[in-house]
Amino acid sequence: EDANGCFDDSPVINFETLALPVATIGVDITAPVCSGTPFTFTAGGGVHYTFYVNNVEAQAFSLNNIFVTNALNDGDAVHVVVSNNDNCESTSNIITVQILDLPVITLSGNKPLACENEVVTFTASSAAAGMQYEFLVDGTVTQALSATTTFTYGAAGDFSVQVRGVDANGCEGLSNVVNVSVSQVDPTLT
Repeated sequence: EDANGCFDDSPVINFETLALPVATIGVDITAPVCSGTPFTFTAGGGVHYTFYVNNVEAQAFSLNNIFVTNALNDGDAVHVVVSNNDNCESTSNIITVQILDLPVITLSGNKPLACENEVVTFTASSAAAGMQYEFLVDGTVTQALSATTTFTYGAAGDFSVQVRGVDANGCEGLSNVVNVSVSQVDPTLT
């Protein structure tokens, strides 16, 4: 009402309520897995997706609804924020991953310097449960996977030994490399 007692209707303002997207996230692996295993997360419910690991952006805002990573640690939490064409956003539930440590394997040899064809003994050890060891000489499997922790080898020339170990969870690790130098025997000596 104005000073003269006249009324004027104000314009009607209509508000439209935009629907929020329903953010979803799923993962291809739900059981505990070995460190370094790739996870594939798939999001739904939107047009654009931003993936987060421990509340830190891991894959930027994009049309890509799939996030693949092998760089997660045990207990990491992954979620996605989705947006629709109206730029409305919603946040998915959180998926917490379970990741097992790889076994740490130590390899030792009793002789870093050996005579030609002299047998050198190597010993593998690990604190991980249920270990199986596979011994490799110059990268080639020479003793198949077994619970045996020792390996003997003799050669006419220099060689290196490494162990691949598998623990009770099926997680694999590699040991350090032990190099052995072999002294050649002088064939003129009898």
